[in-house]
Amino acid sequence: MQIQQLPGRVVGTYLRALRLPISAAESALRRAGAGEAWGPAMAFDSFGASIKQLVGSVAGDTELATQGRLQQAKVTELRRAAELKAEAEGRKAQADAELRERREAGEARRDQVEQTAEAREAQLERERQERERRLEEKAARKAKAVAEAEVAANDAVARQERAARATRLAVEREALVEEQEAVEAKGEVVELDRQLQASKQARKNGR
Repeated sequence: MQIQQLPGRVVGTYLRALRLPISAAESALRRAGAGEAWGPAMAFDSFGASIKQLVGSVAGDTELATQGRLQQAKVTELRRAAELKAEAEGRKAQADAELRERREAGEARRDQVEQTAEAREAQLERERQERERRLEEKAARKAKAVAEAEVAANDAVARQERAARATRLAVEREALVEEQEAVEAKGEVVELDRQLQASKQARKNGR
């Protein structure tokens, strides 16, 4: 083993020992379905990468320094990936919220349209009922007027018939009176004629 590689091994062993609790927790999170880019793990890996670069640079261990740079680059990429994922999730959440708002707004508009349509239908129904009521009232008034006119006409006809009957009876009575007077006058003429004949006969017998 080269002397310059000894610090690297010591640092690696030390860092692995320090990372054991974090690794255990990270494994548990992975089994639970969490992502790889766990904040505490990335922070420790970034710390470890800095230590490796520092010790490698001081001790002249280029391999350790390279490991530190690679580890730091990996942490940077993981952080970038985590940021992109968080950003994507944020955009997705925003899009979901906007979609939910649009749906709710659409449902509200549909409800408003339905309420407006129902109100319009109710108004039209009230107007239809009002028209029917007015037509029924008009028909009732017309029927009443026709009935009253018919009653008045019947009354007028009855009055005319009564007047005509009274006139006919008056004429008949007058005719009877005239006929009776004519009979009486004829009787008087007959009586006078009888008396005249009797007088003539008496004169004839007196001679």
